[in-house]
Order: sequence, then C-alpha cells, then structure tokens
Amino acid sequence: MILRHPLFGKETWFRHLVAWLFANHGWFNTAVCGPMFGRFADIFGARAALSLSCSATIIFFLLLAIASSPAMLFLHKVPTVFMHVLPASQMVVADLSEPDKRADALSKIGLCFGIGMIAGSTLGGQLNTRYGETFTACVGAVGSAFSLMLVLKFIPTTTKAQATRTNKDSENKSKSIFNVGEITRLLKFPGVMRTFVVKIIAGLPSGIFQVMFSIIAMEFFKLNPSRTAI
Repeated sequence: MILRHPLFGKETWFRHLVAWLFANHGWFNTAVCGPMFGRFADIFGARAALSLSCSATIIFFLLLAIASSPAMLFLHKVPTVFMHVLPASQMVVADLSEPDKRADALSKIGLCFGIGMIAGSTLGGQLNTRYGETFTACVGAVGSAFSLMLVLKFIPTTTKAQATRTNKDSENKSKSIFNVGEITRLLKFPGVMRTFVVKIIAGLPSGIFQVMFSIIAMEFFKLNPSRTAI
C-alpha cells in the first residue's frame, strides 16, 4: 500500500529507492531494535511490551493517514522500532501457559497471526482499491486500537507466575533498556547467538523479496492493490 501512495508518483527509480530503504529498515529493526525490545519486556513485563507494540501500530497508521509529503511517509516508519507484536504476544503466551502446553499455545498464536496476515492483506487491498490509502490506514489504526483495548482488558499486569527475590534484586541493579552487557549476556547462552544470526541473515532476503514483489506486481503485471494483496 505504501509503494502505491500517490506521493510517490510514477518515478520508477524513486519506488526502487523506497523499496531498498524499507528493506534495510526491516533488517535494522530486527537486528538492533529487537534485542532492545526484548530487554524492555524483561524489565517492564510482557503486557507492557505488547501494549507498547499496539500503541506504536496505532501511531504508525495515523501518521500514514495524514502523510502529505514523501518525508512524512518515511517518518511514519519510525514507530516500527516498537512494533514487535508477534514476539510480544509469544512472550505473553509463554508466561501464561503451562510448560507442557506451551508449544501448543505458541503454535496456535502463530496460526492466528498467519490467518490475520492473509485476511488483513486481502481486506486492506480491497479497501485501498475502493476507498483509497487514507481510509485504509484509518481502518488499520482502529483495528490496532481495538487490539490495545483487548490487551489492557484481558491480559494481567504481571504475566509471570512468580519471581524470586534474588532475580528481582539483580534486575533492579541493571534496570536499563540500553544495557548492552545484559543483551550480550543472553547471546552467550548455548544456541542463542547461532539462532540470532540465522534469523537476521534469513530475514533480510525475505524482506527484500516482500518489498520487490509489490514493485513487480505493480510495474510488470499491472495489478491493482486488491490483487496484489491476494
């Protein structure tokens, strides 16, 4: 939807530049902002992290709705540094589920997100074709606000069942989101660094393909937003 915004015009080179910047932004969001967001969840809890993600999504769509220049279109990407809804949801599910049922709960939350992405993309394409980009962005903001209401209503403030006094004391001593030592300490756990590197390397080509596919669909196949979303 963003690459189809009227502010981009028909300049092919500019569309390609935007696609490159958006793809690299996704890589930066995963590699740099992801660990900091996880640190935020460790300090303030999974509920606060999920609420922050939903709030950032609302701001994201509102900025897109009021965008009146290419600079505003780039500015609306700033809230995405906090938009980690899937990891935050997995944190909540991991905290609230029993150990023997955790894998089943995480698989179900992943299934729900997959269905939501398919249905949301299809609905967004249809709305974009019929009513335009601004209306579609406003619908996204309303849906995100509804998600935030559900989070605040049904998820308890403290999702962890119990925490020892020792862990809480050590947490208070290093209560900083930008504590590089704590982030790197987690990366030293067996298998964490390898998984983190694989996720970054595998996510970059996927992000580039996702953005470039929209350009190919628009420039070569001349598909409208509804068909591109499908």
